[in-house]
Parts: sequence; structure tokens; C-alpha cells
Amino acid sequence: MNKTKELLQAILNLITHTTFRIFAIATTLVYIALVIGWQFTQFDAAQTEPVLLKPDEQTQQLSSNVRTGLHIHSFPRFSFVQNDFLMDGIIWFRFPKGTESIKTLDDFSIQYSLVKDDKLLFRSDPIIKLLGDEVLVAYHIQVEFKTMLRFKNFPIGDHSLHIIVQNRSITPQELILTADQRDLTINPENLIENWSIRAKRASYGYIKSILCPEQADMHISYPCVVFSIDFKNNGTRDLFSLYFPMFVLFFIALFSLLFRITDTSRLTYIASAVPILVLFRMVIHQLSPIIGYTTHIDFVYYTLVMLSLLILIFQIYVILTIQKKKIGESSSHEAKEAHEYIQKMNDVLFMAILVTLIIALIFVYHR
Repeated sequence: MNKTKELLQAILNLITHTTFRIFAIATTLVYIALVIGWQFTQFDAAQTEPVLLKPDEQTQQLSSNVRTGLHIHSFPRFSFVQNDFLMDGIIWFRFPKGTESIKTLDDFSIQYSLVKDDKLLFRSDPIIKLLGDEVLVAYHIQVEFKTMLRFKNFPIGDHSLHIIVQNRSITPQELILTADQRDLTINPENLIENWSIRAKRASYGYIKSILCPEQADMHISYPCVVFSIDFKNNGTRDLFSLYFPMFVLFFIALFSLLFRITDTSRLTYIASAVPILVLFRMVIHQLSPIIGYTTHIDFVYYTLVMLSLLILIFQIYVILTIQKKKIGESSSHEAKEAHEYIQKMNDVLFMAILVTLIIALIFVYHR
């Protein structure tokens, strides 16, 4: 029991030293920078891949197989935050002579695209070319579309862009669209800033829409191909614009715990930092995507606000206690005991907040 008390007293003596406090703050700052920097360098697209049903071997043998490809010239408009994309490119289909009609292929569309009069933003007439015993049919297109995105790591997160080519006028028993990674090509001058292409891939199959769950044969199926591109976020503007001001305001609030207990300016510092930190939510809301769940920046923000409010409540308690007990003005035994008690609470709170911040960042990183 005595050893435990001695250990606790030794810890309290250690955290009262100014050198140790500065070292603790510096260590925390380095840890924060390393955690955010490490997460920024890792690739985590967050969103799941589109689920396609694979045709069985018999269906694939009996149906007409049409090789499908996509060449992307550029993205005149490209925004993951707004989920808004404008793509200029070429869709092409390749198949043996006499196995498929151009009229059937002409009914292709892009999933989640914005259409006018059931047409893409632009689609050229089919360009037909003979390649030996095969036919190549290509279309110049411009399409405005959205995709499936997850923003749990915003503003750090990377993304996968899924472009789904589909033909809803035919069934998988009649036609299968096939593709592999080689069928997706991208012009290096693609007008994308702050994003680099990490990987690309293609998958094919069909999508089934269940019309009546009670009847197994009540469904509609259509073939499709998914061209996926993994984009790595290289931009750091949002990262610094959002994190740097928050942590500056928080550490201003934290520094108020380093002043003398009897110094009334302790409350002034925290009282000026907390309202600005609370109002910073408007900046986060303006730069964040419109979603219904919390992101990485939300968790960090709420953590800093809660810890800052805890400091504010403690500082109010200290000021009220000083005024009541007249600490610093009286040499009575009661005033000295109150001073020592508040000082210990101040030291413990200082370290507890740093530890809580570190644990919170670990949780945010691994959630």
C-alpha cells in the first residue's frame, strides 16, 4: 500500500515539472502528425465493389459473348466530394461477324448517369471497323454520372471510381458482356488534379432485379461490365485547412492548464478558444461531402470539442473555488489544502486529456 502511494506521488511530482509537460505536448504533437501522415500515405478506398452475379458455364457457352472496352480521354469535371463526374471517352464492343446486331449493342447505357431523353450527354453514331473475322463497334461518348462512394476517412480517404456499362434491353442468356483489365485504357493527360491512378481493373457478369420475393422466376436480369479505377489522394489542402486550425485552437485551450492556479487569465484563454472551435464546425460542414454518417474529421472535431469543454468546466470550477476560498490571499490551512488539491486535479487533468486524445486518435484510425 505504501509503495503504491509512493509511486502515485512520484508520478504526480513528475507531471508537475514544466520540462515534462512540454515534452508530453511535443510527443503528442509528433504522434498526431505521424498518425495522420501514416493514414494519408496508405491506400484505403473504403467503399465496396459493385456486386455482379457470374454467369454459369452453360449460359456463357450458349449466349453471345461480346468483348467490351472503355478508353477514357479525360475528365472535364471530376469531384469525389460532390460525387460529380463528367467523362469523355470511347465505349467499344468487339465480337465475331454475324453473332450480334449493332441495334442491340446500341442500347448500352452507363449506370447512375444523368440522361436527357433517355440518351447520354453525347453519343456519336456507331463507328464500325472490320478486324479480320471480328467486328469492332465504337462510340464516342460524354457522360455525366455518379458512383458509389464512402467518405469515412474524409479528408484523408482515397476512392475507387466504378464505371458500370450495362445493356438493359437484353438478358444474360442472350448476350454476355466480357472485359478484363487490358480493356480499360486511360489517357495520361486526363485533366485530373491532386489524384493519381493507383490501379485499374474490370469485371463482368449480370445484375438481377427481384420483382417478387415470393416467386423465384419473377426477376429481370441484364448484362454489365464494371470498370474500376483506384485513385490515390495527393492533395493536402483540405488536410491542412481542416486539421491545423482545430489543433491550434485545442492546444491554446490546453495551454491554459499550464498557468498558475491563481492566475485568472486561465479562463480567458479557454473562453476565447472554445467558441472559435465550436464555430469551426461551419467550415467543416462547407468542405465536407453531404452524407448522413460521421467521417474521420467529424470524430476528431467532436473529440477536441469535448476535451476543450472539459477544460472550460474545470477552469470555471477553479475560478469559483479561488473566489470562495480566497486562495492566494489567505495563508490559512484550509486555503493551502484547497490550493494543493486543485493543483493536483489540474496536473491529473492535463495528462488525462493528452492520453485521451492519443487513445481517441488510435480509435479513429482503426474504426
